[in-house]
Amino acid sequence: MDSFGSITIVIVAYQSGAMLERHLPALRQLNDEFDAAIVVVDNASCDDTVEFLEESAPWIDVIGNDSNVGFARACNQAARLTHSEYILFLNPDAILSPADLRLLLREMAANDRAAIAAPALITPSGRIYPSAHADPNPANYWLTHSFLSPLWRQCRSWLPPQNLATRCADWVMGACLLVRRSAFEQVGGFPEAYFLYSEDAELCLNLRRAGWKILYVPQARCLHEHGGSSRQSSARTRIELFRSMRLYGERCRNDVWLRAMGRCIRLDMSVRLFVAQLVQSVWPKFDPAAERRKSFRAIAESWK
Repeated sequence: MDSFGSITIVIVAYQSGAMLERHLPALRQLNDEFDAAIVVVDNASCDDTVEFLEESAPWIDVIGNDSNVGFARACNQAARLTHSEYILFLNPDAILSPADLRLLLREMAANDRAAIAAPALITPSGRIYPSAHADPNPANYWLTHSFLSPLWRQCRSWLPPQNLATRCADWVMGACLLVRRSAFEQVGGFPEAYFLYSEDAELCLNLRRAGWKILYVPQARCLHEHGGSSRQSSARTRIELFRSMRLYGERCRNDVWLRAMGRCIRLDMSVRLFVAQLVQSVWPKFDPAAERRKSFRAIAESWK
């Protein structure tokens, strides 16, 4: 059997008790097979996540924050309390099998300049969710975040399977990341200026600028119930996504990037607003449309 370095699994939870309960058997497998420490940081949930884990899973170390400090800060908080060679950052709505974690570890062991190895994200329906991208830019915005992105993901799921060879990526989504601690600490961990979203994009950028590689390992698969706890407040998380995107532009890009991205986002929000208003006119009792329209206007206004 392969021998790998020590590993800590870090999960940031917010209103995620039900998901964690479903995923406890999978976490227990990782704990047993890799002697992995598991740390759950709960960001002031009100669903008794901390109490449930302390009672049902004493093999998990639980940190209960008094307030929601955001994803990046909570990840760094757990990382600072541990000392393993590798850290697996795993969303509470994601499941990684021991075999797939082993694939990620082998890729890291084979490339000592690899800072991150990320698996393919698989939806519950069995489709691959695009999760390895070029750095965020106005061109790929239309495929990753716009009203067209669900159609693009659907089309990609119909295409023949892509080459499953490991390859380098600019940016991989943070739902499941195996990270080399030495690289992670060299760049200061996740940038804590972000509350939610885009911290993974800047982390990958910082690592590459420091000479590290970001590996996408599609032969490894991670089941991801995309959206998880964020579905509970979709309008708020949508606004947070675009706020973080702007922060990424201010921190990592330039005014030209911001102006071009702003034009794309305002056009996108105009189309979304038109569709939401059309739906509301045809189906007046469709209540979610009101929240959608409000969030679309707020996003467009913030990018003027």
